[in-house]
Amino acid sequence: MANVEFGKPRFKPPVMNDENISEVTAIYFAKRILTPIYENTEEIIIAKKGENKKKIKTRFITEQKIKKEDLVNYEAETTFEKAKGGEKVTITYKKKVRDSISFKKITKAKIKEKVWVVTTCNGTTGKLSVEINENKLTNTESVYDNPVKFLIEEEEKTKIEFEIYKDIIVTPNTYAKEITLQPKSKEDVKTLIDKFDKRTDKNAFLYFKSENADPAYEIKIFEENKEFINKEGERLEILGTPCYCNRDITLDEIKSIVLKMRKEEGIKTKSLFSAENCPLDSIDKTYERLTEELNKAMKKYHINTCIRKIHFLAQSYHESGRYDTTLEGASGKGYNPGKHSNAKDMENTEDGDGPRYKGRGIIQLTWRKNQKAYFSYVLQKEPDLLNNQKIDDLFDRGSLNKEKYIYMVDKLDEKGNKIINPKTKKTIKEKKIDLIDVDSASLIAKNLHFAFDSAGWYWENLGNVTATNENINIVADKDDVLKVSQCINGRVKNPYGLEHRKTFTKSLKLLFDYEDGCINKI
Repeated sequence: MANVEFGKPRFKPPVMNDENISEVTAIYFAKRILTPIYENTEEIIIAKKGENKKKIKTRFITEQKIKKEDLVNYEAETTFEKAKGGEKVTITYKKKVRDSISFKKITKAKIKEKVWVVTTCNGTTGKLSVEINENKLTNTESVYDNPVKFLIEEEEKTKIEFEIYKDIIVTPNTYAKEITLQPKSKEDVKTLIDKFDKRTDKNAFLYFKSENADPAYEIKIFEENKEFINKEGERLEILGTPCYCNRDITLDEIKSIVLKMRKEEGIKTKSLFSAENCPLDSIDKTYERLTEELNKAMKKYHINTCIRKIHFLAQSYHESGRYDTTLEGASGKGYNPGKHSNAKDMENTEDGDGPRYKGRGIIQLTWRKNQKAYFSYVLQKEPDLLNNQKIDDLFDRGSLNKEKYIYMVDKLDEKGNKIINPKTKKTIKEKKIDLIDVDSASLIAKNLHFAFDSAGWYWENLGNVTATNENINIVADKDDVLKVSQCINGRVKNPYGLEHRKTFTKSLKLLFDYEDGCINKI
């Protein structure tokens, strides 16, 4: 594809024998691809006193705002290890001069998505008019009223017009205009989505109709009925769910969400559940498994709208340490009988029950009573997952698994005295690991399915044991971060990490494009 500057042909149009005839060869939906074009450029930089070659290069990269790999050549006027100051250095680097434009055909898009309508046309004169229509195929009713309404910038249109040669984007014969796949009014968008919801697959298929818009010139359109892409496998499939309501979150979406939220906090790591205390098997520490179990839990427990998913993700992201662990980091001794006022009511009745039944799963399901209730539910619904065992056998306070409790202690010398760092004058710390015997409650942290499923179960069924008399979905519908946090963290005025929970909720709203993009906000 030839290199161009935006909207400006860099070459003369082709000359045809009959200047009044143009010929349309294709019309299709596409995404635009910009490929940067670089040229080698020389710049002279003056060395500063004391600089060596590495420092000069680093300064040049910073000043020019380029990448290290863009450097092509370095040549100093005189040879030196360290500059005296004032020496001239010529650096050759790759400088972006423009973008090359190309278009890639697409066959899928969503309502409200921006796409490009592209036509290839040989000739130098005329005006082409293009309409978008729906082929309802085997459906009894159409979703759209033909011709389909769309936006060019903020203006609603039903036709796209291309002036041959004048509107050229990529020489010698490619024309393109960007459109948004939606009508202008919110009422019309809502009507469309309601129609989509009545279809099993929630989709529609679009094609083009074209015609000559200027009778003074002839445009040859050889496609049958002047229709383009109205064939199996070529039509554009429009998905009627532009937001996250009533659909799975894709692997790419969940990975993007997690990494962008981590980036906001300056966290560079991409790995999941990498905390030293996390007991998950390596096969479960992937974005594929995270996406799979997240979607299963949200579907099963009716976490099915954008706002419910936003709150569920915000809370689970916080409780799991940014999806870094499925096991509470504290020892759990604070949940022992005599240490916590709720211990007896929550069936932590024996010494050691605190560590045995501390927080597990992605929202840190806590207490023997809650963890036992969850597995009673599993035995009722899917007993095979627990080998049809009896609930009392599962919660026998035995040693099915050993969990790591990791903590820091003062480092002592052979005589038992604290070792002091001579520079900081502070006691040196060292890591200790205790192994705690845990019964089947440990599966909530050790098995990713149970980690997510227990969170969904609590979300829909046990949120009322803390702050409200409603399941958490209903609280999330009201978009109340405080009450949702109280449902998770307890009936306290300021739940632990409340500000982080608020920040994560706000970030997820932006990532979901909730205010403008959610169909249930329309």
